[in-house]
Amino acid sequence: MSISVLVRKERFETPFLATVEDVLRYLGFPPEMYLVLLDGELVDASHPLKDGDTLQLIGVISGG
Repeated sequence: MSISVLVRKERFETPFLATVEDVLRYLGFPPEMYLVLLDGELVDASHPLKDGDTLQLIGVISGG
């Protein structure tokens, strides 16, 4: 049971965790710093996951 996470050209595998936020925190990625795609659709941090899901992270760029 695992979740795959793609960040740029790197792939990370995590044990199955319940939500997007759980996975991001497990990997040390601050949830507020990334947009998360699941099957090409934007999901929020509270989105529930199922075994075998693959997330794609896109860094948020801010400025002022």
